[in-house]
Amino acid sequence: MIYREFKVAREFVHNLGLKTENEWKRYCKSGYKPSSIPTCPYSVYTTEWTDWFDWFGCKKE
Repeated sequence: MIYREFKVAREFVHNLGLKTENEWKRYCKSGYKPSSIPTCPYSVYTTEWTDWFDWFGCKKE
């Protein structure tokens, strides 16, 4: 599978407005997630990945 570059994929996810890993899992199962966005981004973007908060574009609460 060929995935989008990390920054492009992360920007796409930021625009979804998700805030938790559980919301992400539901989104992945919904059938709306493009195949070019990995379900397990931490295993694909190993050098760029920091945490879920960065992936979703939200602050730690």
